[in-house]
Amino acid sequence: KNILEIGAGYGLLSSIALKILKPKKITIFDLEIFIFLQKVYLGNIINNFLMHKFNFHNNLTSLRVSQKKFRPNLTFAMWSLSEMPIKLRENLIPIIFDSDFILIGYQEKFENINNLAYFKNLQKKKLNYKFQNIKVPYLKNNFYLFAEKIKNINEKKYK
Repeated sequence: KNILEIGAGYGLLSSIALKILKPKKITIFDLEIFIFLQKVYLGNIINNFLMHKFNFHNNLTSLRVSQKKFRPNLTFAMWSLSEMPIKLRENLIPIIFDSDFILIGYQEKFENINNLAYFKNLQKKKLNYKFQNIKVPYLKNNFYLFAEKIKNINEKKYK
């Protein structure tokens, strides 16, 4: 099993996923400055022999190449995708929706983007996924979007 994290902050969620889920690979896509922070943080909290489980990418081309080799079963995008320009989001959507399970954290609005409308529209396009949108109880106007790939879409339709 492999994990993809879009915008990993300093690497906390990836470090927790490594310990609990024990994936073969964790791929992180982020800005170069955050990749530096992630490498420092992860290098200090996990055993050095586990650092080989991480791939770091700051451009879409290398991320796509990595995805072919380490297809993610699980993808996280916690308040990262929702803070990106629409054009970058649209480039990442095919990569994200190659996963079996997806968790996206987002705020209702970011700058001039209505994320609530954006993610509702996304759900309408991805018919091969089952979605659950949940309000974050402790953060006003914030949501978790869970997505699970439907294994056989025709089987689910007629049950």
